[in-house]
Amino acid sequence: MKIDIHTPSPSPSAMIGSPAQSSPFRTDVLSDVGNACATSRPTNVACGSQAPGASCNYFDTEPYRTNSTTNHELEMLLGKALKSDPRLVGIAQRIRSLTGAPDRMAAFDEHERDEIRSMKHIGGAHELSEDTDTLDAHVLATLTKAERVEYNIDRSATEYRDKPYIVNLERRLCIFNSVSSKANIIAPWNMHAFDLEIYKVTRPEQYPARLSNLIADRWTALLATKPDPDKFVQDDLCLEGLDANAGVFHVLSSLDESARKTLLCDDLRIPWSTEEDILDENDNCPTSPTRLTNPLGSQFRQHTTGARSNVVRYHDPADPIVNAWVEKAMELGKPVISGPSGHALRYLNHYAMCKEMVGYSTSGVADWPTLAEARLVMLANLMPPKNHHSFHEIMLAGVGVTDGTETLHYQHMEDYEDLASHPIGRDALDAASMTPARPSNN
Repeated sequence: MKIDIHTPSPSPSAMIGSPAQSSPFRTDVLSDVGNACATSRPTNVACGSQAPGASCNYFDTEPYRTNSTTNHELEMLLGKALKSDPRLVGIAQRIRSLTGAPDRMAAFDEHERDEIRSMKHIGGAHELSEDTDTLDAHVLATLTKAERVEYNIDRSATEYRDKPYIVNLERRLCIFNSVSSKANIIAPWNMHAFDLEIYKVTRPEQYPARLSNLIADRWTALLATKPDPDKFVQDDLCLEGLDANAGVFHVLSSLDESARKTLLCDDLRIPWSTEEDILDENDNCPTSPTRLTNPLGSQFRQHTTGARSNVVRYHDPADPIVNAWVEKAMELGKPVISGPSGHALRYLNHYAMCKEMVGYSTSGVADWPTLAEARLVMLANLMPPKNHHSFHEIMLAGVGVTDGTETLHYQHMEDYEDLASHPIGRDALDAASMTPARPSNN
């Protein structure tokens, strides 16, 4: 179902906020991407299937929309080939073992076991808790170990005293290896607000069309289950001035953040995966009673996704990194899902750090998986059909990661040829057998 979006214009203060004084990057406001498109649309770029007069989301403009859609289809095929490759499952298991991550659930400490059991929305959490040999379980085990308190930076150190945005940072605290901050846009920590949770979005044009249409369809389906839709809107949602005909985006704009979260995440279940490629999951039988995590059904992948949980921010007046990476991705026609991957950064750096430390010992690391292989593991763990991050977002996060001998690069941003440097990647390219959409030379 396609929709026309018409909403009352909010006040300027509701559209875009001033950066918080304690941090150079505002994390609680999504920039007015709809307004940015309406006022500064790129030359010779037309909106896609937007209704006449409707504000246009930047990610729905042409030719980006067509090129990124083609490349997303390619990434889906690449991701399917990578996630099911037994060689990568074995590499993920070896990295887990070599980095000293616990080899079974009972070996985690009590707090970690509780955390893992609570991660019902995270791919691999169930398999990890059941000591099952899957790629996602091995990755989650490695990341759980990497985020232990002993790897946290000392934020009271002298070098950070004049950097309040590090001292006050609530996440990404782990020690990292020798990543060049000039080469990697999220090194040494992912301090940028590249995306925003869907329930924090306050204007409907900030949703890309794929998400807007999904929300509208789910809302229609939800109202169809209510004996009295108007009563549901007025009494259950406490919106006395609205009825069911107002439309879901009027409803969302009238709710506070907590109520928006409940409606989008609990009632409409927007973040949950609807991908039916489940062969790599531990229990891949849709009729199994153990496949109860995803409220949409056992036939789907049993986790939430970045593509449905987050909205990528196009513009941040306080952080030019946010602006630059989006512009480059659009220029290349590369899909964006959740911004450059902090998960990939942490995983690759932790492995590089462990590998470098052991490299100084007499045993050496000659038989360890390469950093390029570790990056392939992250592509398999995060790319579509899992839909946590896009190829471009994962590759950007690995740039400059080094174990003292090998350094990761991203040399072919215009296509996917970086995969061809390793047999596993070449096999995935061959399995996909699609031509990527390349940016125009004009």
